[in-house]
Amino acid sequence: MVTAEGVFPKIGGDPLYASEINSFGGKIKEVYTSTGIDTLQIGAGTAISEIELTVIPSAEINNTDYIKISITGTAVVSGEVGGHTVALKVYAKEIGGSYSDSTDYQTLITSISDASGVGSNSNTYTWIWVHTLTAGQKTNGVQIKLASRSIVSENGTGSPGNIASFTLFQAVESLT
Repeated sequence: MVTAEGVFPKIGGDPLYASEINSFGGKIKEVYTSTGIDTLQIGAGTAISEIELTVIPSAEINNTDYIKISITGTAVVSGEVGGHTVALKVYAKEIGGSYSDSTDYQTLITSISDASGVGSNSNTYTWIWVHTLTAGQKTNGVQIKLASRSIVSENGTGSPGNIASFTLFQAVESLT
């Protein structure tokens, strides 16, 4: 059951409502709730999805030094062998420039196999990253790009096989 708006603590992936987030002192720039960074990899391989958030013009940055990115979603790894991973990444660019890594991929979950050779793990996470604005981003404006990556290390023989996935609930971008 989802915790109601204004009720704390939030547990197990309960969503934060805009009215609650605004009370934490940061100015929310975007709440993204679509499927743009959902990934699903079945069998050996890598699935990557990326989305660009809305541009933040320099006039809106003012004396801000940081952008806080909060991503809530469910990561799943399952299969006959260990080593499957789900990870998130943040890129940033000043307007007119090109993207660079704000952080490398940060692993949310990795699979391990048990004695029977089958392992499964599923958790809902809220992952927070704080990006430090560069002088160019403050002067020219900034845009953030989010990415998720699901890796399956090798094919399985059972059903449904080896799987890694990420499903986004929401991503919140705020100036702090």
